[in-house]
Amino acid sequence: MHEIVFRKKKYLQLPAAISSLNKDTKIAKKLSFHFCTNSKFNLNSKDWPNLEYIEIIGCRYFEFSLDFSIPSKIKQIFFANAEYVDIMEIKGEFPEFYSWQFENSKFIKFKGQFSGENNLNTLQFSNVQRSELFNSSTDLPFLENLLFLDGCNFFKVNLSLLKAPKLERIWFKKSNYLNIISLGTVEGQLKSFKFEKCAYPKLNVDFSRLSRLIPDQKETQSELLNFKDDRTHFRSVKQLDPIKTSNDSLPVNSLEKDFYNSVQTEEDSLNSAKNFLNSPTETILKFCPTCGNENPQDATFCSSCGLKFR
Repeated sequence: MHEIVFRKKKYLQLPAAISSLNKDTKIAKKLSFHFCTNSKFNLNSKDWPNLEYIEIIGCRYFEFSLDFSIPSKIKQIFFANAEYVDIMEIKGEFPEFYSWQFENSKFIKFKGQFSGENNLNTLQFSNVQRSELFNSSTDLPFLENLLFLDGCNFFKVNLSLLKAPKLERIWFKKSNYLNIISLGTVEGQLKSFKFEKCAYPKLNVDFSRLSRLIPDQKETQSELLNFKDDRTHFRSVKQLDPIKTSNDSLPVNSLEKDFYNSVQTEEDSLNSAKNFLNSPTETILKFCPTCGNENPQDATFCSSCGLKFR
Protein backbone atom coordinates (compact mmCIF):
# COMPACT_ATOMS: atom_id res chain seq x y z
CA MET A 1 0.00 0.00 0.00
CA HIS A 2 1.45 3.36 -1.06
CA GLU A 3 1.63 5.58 2.03
CA ILE A 4 2.65 9.20 2.50
CA VAL A 5 3.76 10.12 6.03
CA PHE A 6 4.29 13.55 7.56
CA ARG A 7 6.37 13.44 10.75
CA LYS A 8 6.98 16.18 13.32
CA LYS A 9 5.85 19.03 11.05
CA LYS A 10 4.79 22.42 12.41
CA TYR A 11 2.32 24.74 10.71
CA LEU A 12 1.64 22.20 7.97
CA GLN A 13 -1.06 23.46 5.63
CA LEU A 14 -2.80 21.11 3.24
CA PRO A 15 -3.51 21.49 0.35
CA ALA A 16 -1.14 24.51 0.20
CA ALA A 17 1.91 22.32 0.94
CA ILE A 18 1.11 19.85 -1.86
CA SER A 19 3.01 21.86 -4.47
CA SER A 20 6.25 21.56 -2.49
CA LEU A 21 6.06 17.77 -2.17
CA ASN A 22 8.13 15.49 -4.36
CA LYS A 23 5.49 12.80 -3.98
CA ASP A 24 2.59 11.74 -6.12
CA THR A 25 -0.41 12.24 -3.86
CA LYS A 26 -2.78 10.99 -6.54
CA ILE A 27 -1.66 7.38 -6.13
CA ALA A 28 -1.46 7.42 -2.31
CA LYS A 29 -3.84 5.01 -0.59
CA LYS A 30 -2.88 5.91 2.96
CA LEU A 31 -2.03 9.28 4.50
CA SER A 32 -0.45 9.52 7.96
CA PHE A 33 0.39 12.43 10.24
CA HIS A 34 2.64 11.74 13.24
CA PHE A 35 3.30 14.38 15.93
CA CYS A 36 2.45 17.39 13.78
CA THR A 37 1.39 20.61 15.52
CA ASN A 38 -0.44 23.84 14.67
CA SER A 39 -1.63 22.51 11.34
CA LYS A 40 -4.60 22.51 9.03
CA PHE A 41 -5.46 19.36 7.10
CA ASN A 42 -8.00 20.05 4.37
CA LEU A 43 -8.11 17.01 2.11
CA ASN A 44 -9.82 17.09 -1.28
CA SER A 45 -10.59 14.81 -4.19
CA LYS A 46 -8.26 16.65 -6.57
CA ASP A 47 -5.10 15.84 -4.58
CA TRP A 48 -6.15 12.53 -2.98
CA PRO A 49 -8.44 10.67 -5.43
CA ASN A 50 -7.31 7.17 -4.32
CA LEU A 51 -6.98 7.76 -0.58
CA GLU A 52 -8.46 4.92 1.50
CA TYR A 53 -7.04 5.30 5.02
CA ILE A 54 -6.14 8.31 7.17
CA GLU A 55 -4.01 7.91 10.31
CA ILE A 56 -3.40 10.81 12.73
CA ILE A 57 -1.23 10.01 15.77
CA GLY A 58 0.18 12.37 18.41
CA CYS A 59 -0.90 15.58 16.64
CA ARG A 60 -1.96 18.75 18.49
CA TYR A 61 -3.68 22.03 17.70
CA PHE A 62 -5.01 21.28 14.24
CA GLU A 63 -8.10 21.50 12.07
CA PHE A 64 -9.34 18.62 9.97
CA SER A 65 -11.78 18.77 7.05
CA LEU A 66 -12.73 16.81 3.94
CA ASP A 67 -14.03 18.14 0.64
CA PHE A 68 -14.59 15.51 -2.07
CA SER A 69 -16.52 16.61 -5.14
CA ILE A 70 -16.10 13.19 -6.75
CA PRO A 71 -16.78 9.90 -4.90
CA SER A 72 -14.09 9.30 -2.28
CA LYS A 73 -12.44 5.93 -1.65
CA ILE A 74 -11.88 6.67 2.06
CA LYS A 75 -12.83 3.64 4.19
CA GLN A 76 -11.50 4.39 7.68
CA ILE A 77 -10.12 7.33 9.67
CA PHE A 78 -8.12 6.77 12.86
CA PHE A 79 -7.10 9.39 15.45
CA ALA A 80 -4.90 8.51 18.45
CA ASN A 81 -3.14 10.59 21.13
CA ALA A 82 -4.51 13.78 19.55
CA GLU A 83 -5.27 17.00 21.41
CA TYR A 84 -7.09 20.24 20.61
CA VAL A 85 -8.64 19.02 17.38
CA ASP A 86 -11.37 20.85 15.52
CA ILE A 87 -13.34 18.72 13.06
CA MET A 88 -14.50 21.24 10.50
CA GLU A 89 -16.65 20.74 7.42
CA ILE A 90 -17.03 17.22 6.03
CA LYS A 91 -18.69 17.36 2.63
CA GLY A 92 -18.85 15.30 -0.52
CA GLU A 93 -19.48 11.70 -1.46
CA PHE A 94 -18.05 8.93 0.77
CA PRO A 95 -19.68 5.68 -0.38
CA GLU A 96 -17.05 3.42 1.29
CA PHE A 97 -16.49 5.35 4.53
CA TYR A 98 -17.66 3.03 7.34
CA SER A 99 -15.54 3.66 10.45
CA TRP A 100 -14.12 6.67 12.28
CA GLN A 101 -12.19 5.92 15.48
CA PHE A 102 -10.73 8.19 18.16
CA GLU A 103 -8.45 6.78 20.87
CA ASN A 104 -6.51 8.21 23.84
CA SER A 105 -7.29 11.80 22.88
CA LYS A 106 -8.52 15.08 24.37
CA PHE A 107 -10.44 18.14 23.28
CA ILE A 108 -11.99 16.79 20.11
CA LYS A 109 -14.70 19.14 18.87
CA PHE A 110 -17.02 18.57 15.95
CA LYS A 111 -17.54 22.15 14.81
CA GLY A 112 -18.48 22.01 11.14
CA GLN A 113 -21.33 20.61 9.12
CA PHE A 114 -21.52 17.13 7.61
CA SER A 115 -23.16 17.18 4.21
CA GLY A 116 -23.36 15.04 1.09
CA GLU A 117 -23.46 11.27 0.70
CA ASN A 118 -21.80 9.90 3.82
CA ASN A 119 -21.97 6.14 4.52
CA LEU A 120 -20.30 6.34 7.95
CA ASN A 121 -21.56 3.34 9.94
CA THR A 122 -19.61 3.45 13.22
CA LEU A 123 -18.29 6.38 15.24
CA GLN A 124 -16.19 5.15 18.17
CA PHE A 125 -14.47 7.01 21.02
CA SER A 126 -12.14 5.16 23.41
CA ASN A 127 -10.51 7.05 26.28
CA VAL A 128 -11.36 10.41 24.70
CA GLN A 129 -11.93 13.21 27.21
CA ARG A 130 -13.41 16.70 27.38
CA SER A 131 -14.83 16.56 23.90
CA GLU A 132 -17.97 17.80 22.19
CA LEU A 133 -20.13 16.35 19.43
CA PHE A 134 -22.02 18.00 16.61
CA ASN A 135 -22.01 21.75 17.21
CA SER A 136 -23.39 22.20 13.68
CA SER A 137 -25.95 20.43 11.54
CA THR A 138 -24.79 16.86 10.90
CA ASP A 139 -26.37 14.43 8.46
CA LEU A 140 -25.23 10.81 8.88
CA PRO A 141 -27.91 8.73 7.14
CA PHE A 142 -26.11 5.38 7.57
CA LEU A 143 -24.76 5.77 11.12
CA GLU A 144 -25.78 2.74 13.21
CA ASN A 145 -23.32 2.69 16.12
CA LEU A 146 -22.17 5.46 18.46
CA LEU A 147 -19.75 4.13 21.09
CA PHE A 148 -18.12 5.82 24.11
CA LEU A 149 -15.76 3.34 25.77
CA ASP A 150 -13.14 3.13 28.53
CA GLY A 151 -12.44 6.61 29.84
CA CYS A 152 -14.52 9.07 27.82
CA ASN A 153 -14.56 11.34 30.87
CA PHE A 154 -16.07 14.85 30.91
CA PHE A 155 -17.52 14.18 27.46
CA LYS A 156 -20.35 16.45 26.31
CA VAL A 157 -22.97 14.64 24.22
CA ASN A 158 -25.54 16.74 22.37
CA LEU A 159 -27.28 15.04 19.47
CA SER A 160 -29.95 17.69 18.91
CA LEU A 161 -28.36 18.69 15.58
CA LEU A 162 -27.75 15.12 14.42
CA LYS A 163 -29.84 13.53 11.69
CA ALA A 164 -29.19 9.80 11.83
CA PRO A 165 -32.36 7.81 10.98
CA LYS A 166 -30.55 4.45 11.23
CA LEU A 167 -28.76 5.05 14.54
CA GLU A 168 -29.94 2.25 16.83
CA ARG A 169 -27.06 1.57 19.21
CA ILE A 170 -25.49 3.97 21.75
CA TRP A 171 -23.14 2.56 24.39
CA PHE A 172 -21.38 4.25 27.30
CA LYS A 173 -18.80 2.20 29.20
CA LYS A 174 -16.43 3.07 32.09
CA SER A 175 -16.72 6.80 31.41
CA ASN A 176 -17.21 9.32 34.22
CA TYR A 177 -18.69 12.82 34.56
CA LEU A 178 -20.55 12.53 31.27
CA ASN A 179 -22.80 15.42 30.33
CA ILE A 180 -25.57 13.99 28.18
CA ILE A 181 -27.41 17.12 27.10
CA SER A 182 -29.74 15.69 24.48
CA LEU A 183 -30.26 12.60 22.35
CA GLY A 184 -32.31 14.61 19.89
CA THR A 185 -34.55 12.76 17.46
CA VAL A 186 -32.62 9.48 17.77
CA GLU A 187 -33.98 8.80 21.26
CA GLY A 188 -37.19 7.28 19.92
CA GLN A 189 -35.49 4.95 17.42
CA LEU A 190 -32.85 3.35 19.62
CA LYS A 191 -32.84 -0.44 19.95
CA SER A 192 -29.87 -0.67 22.32
CA PHE A 193 -28.81 1.86 24.95
CA LYS A 194 -26.06 0.55 27.21
CA PHE A 195 -24.83 2.53 30.24
CA GLU A 196 -22.18 0.57 32.13
CA LYS A 197 -19.93 1.56 35.07
CA CYS A 198 -20.21 5.31 34.47
CA ALA A 199 -19.85 7.41 37.62
CA TYR A 200 -21.40 10.86 38.20
CA PRO A 201 -23.26 11.27 34.91
CA LYS A 202 -25.39 14.32 34.24
CA LEU A 203 -28.47 13.08 32.42
CA ASN A 204 -30.88 15.44 30.74
CA VAL A 205 -32.80 12.59 29.11
CA ASP A 206 -35.43 10.16 30.34
CA PHE A 207 -33.08 7.41 31.40
CA SER A 208 -35.88 5.37 32.97
CA ARG A 209 -37.44 4.93 29.53
CA LEU A 210 -34.14 4.10 27.89
CA SER A 211 -33.20 1.57 30.56
CA ARG A 212 -35.57 -0.97 29.05
CA LEU A 213 -33.39 -1.00 25.92
CA ILE A 214 -30.30 -2.30 27.72
CA PRO A 215 -29.78 -5.86 26.43
CA ASP A 216 -28.57 -8.88 28.31
CA GLN A 217 -24.91 -8.65 29.40
CA LYS A 218 -23.84 -11.72 27.40
CA GLU A 219 -25.66 -10.46 24.32
CA THR A 220 -24.02 -7.04 24.64
CA GLN A 221 -20.49 -8.44 24.82
CA SER A 222 -21.15 -10.65 21.81
CA GLU A 223 -22.51 -7.76 19.75
CA LEU A 224 -19.63 -5.50 20.74
CA LEU A 225 -17.13 -8.01 19.39
CA ASN A 226 -19.00 -8.07 16.10
CA PHE A 227 -18.75 -4.30 15.75
CA LYS A 228 -15.02 -3.93 16.28
CA ASP A 229 -13.51 -2.49 13.11
CA ASP A 230 -10.58 -3.73 11.08
CA ARG A 231 -7.45 -2.15 12.58
CA THR A 232 -4.90 -3.96 10.42
CA HIS A 233 -4.24 -0.86 8.30
CA PHE A 234 -3.24 1.34 11.26
CA ARG A 235 -0.28 1.39 13.64
CA SER A 236 -0.81 0.44 17.27
CA VAL A 237 -0.46 3.06 19.99
CA LYS A 238 0.06 2.89 23.72
CA GLN A 239 -3.06 2.97 25.88
CA LEU A 240 -3.06 5.94 28.27
CA ASP A 241 -4.14 5.77 31.89
CA PRO A 242 -7.45 7.73 31.90
CA ILE A 243 -7.08 8.64 35.59
CA LYS A 244 -3.55 10.03 35.39
CA THR A 245 -4.30 12.08 32.29
CA SER A 246 -7.71 13.39 33.36
CA ASN A 247 -6.51 16.84 34.44
CA ASP A 248 -3.29 17.30 32.50
CA SER A 249 -2.24 17.59 28.87
CA LEU A 250 -1.19 14.45 27.09
CA PRO A 251 2.51 13.61 27.73
CA VAL A 252 3.50 14.16 24.10
CA ASN A 253 7.25 13.62 24.49
CA SER A 254 6.72 10.35 26.29
CA LEU A 255 4.12 9.24 23.76
CA GLU A 256 6.46 10.04 20.89
CA LYS A 257 9.31 8.08 22.46
CA ASP A 258 7.09 5.08 23.13
CA PHE A 259 5.70 5.26 19.61
CA TYR A 260 9.09 5.17 17.92
CA ASN A 261 10.67 2.72 20.39
CA SER A 262 7.92 0.18 20.89
CA VAL A 263 5.62 0.50 17.91
CA GLN A 264 7.45 1.60 14.83
CA THR A 265 10.56 -0.49 14.35
CA GLU A 266 13.54 0.57 12.30
CA GLU A 267 12.32 -1.65 9.46
CA ASP A 268 8.88 -0.02 9.51
CA SER A 269 10.46 3.40 9.29
CA LEU A 270 12.58 2.37 6.33
CA ASN A 271 9.54 0.96 4.55
CA SER A 272 7.65 4.21 5.11
CA ALA A 273 10.60 6.16 3.75
CA LYS A 274 10.67 3.99 0.63
CA ASN A 275 7.05 4.88 -0.02
CA PHE A 276 8.09 8.51 -0.35
CA LEU A 277 10.15 7.78 -3.43
CA ASN A 278 9.16 9.01 -6.86
CA SER A 279 12.15 7.66 -8.71
CA PRO A 280 15.05 5.23 -8.15
CA THR A 281 17.51 8.14 -8.01
CA GLU A 282 16.08 9.61 -4.79
CA THR A 283 17.86 9.03 -1.49
CA ILE A 284 16.37 6.38 0.80
CA LEU A 285 16.24 7.50 4.42
CA LYS A 286 15.82 5.59 7.62
CA PHE A 287 14.45 6.99 10.85
CA CYS A 288 15.98 6.62 14.29
CA PRO A 289 13.67 4.48 16.50
CA THR A 290 14.66 6.58 19.55
CA CYS A 291 14.39 10.22 18.40
CA GLY A 292 12.78 9.91 14.96
CA ASN A 293 15.64 11.75 13.21
CA GLU A 294 16.12 11.14 9.47
CA ASN A 295 19.40 9.42 8.54
CA PRO A 296 20.93 8.16 5.28
CA GLN A 297 20.27 4.52 4.52
CA ASP A 298 23.90 3.50 5.11
CA ALA A 299 24.30 5.42 8.40
CA THR A 300 25.76 3.41 11.30
CA PHE A 301 24.86 5.91 14.03
CA CYS A 302 22.01 8.41 14.38
CA SER A 303 23.28 11.90 13.60
CA SER A 304 21.04 13.37 16.32
CA CYS A 305 21.17 11.13 19.40
CA GLY A 306 24.09 8.82 18.51
CA LEU A 307 22.12 5.57 18.66
CA LYS A 308 23.92 2.69 16.94
CA PHE A 309 21.75 1.07 14.31
CA ARG A 310 21.52 -2.70 14.10
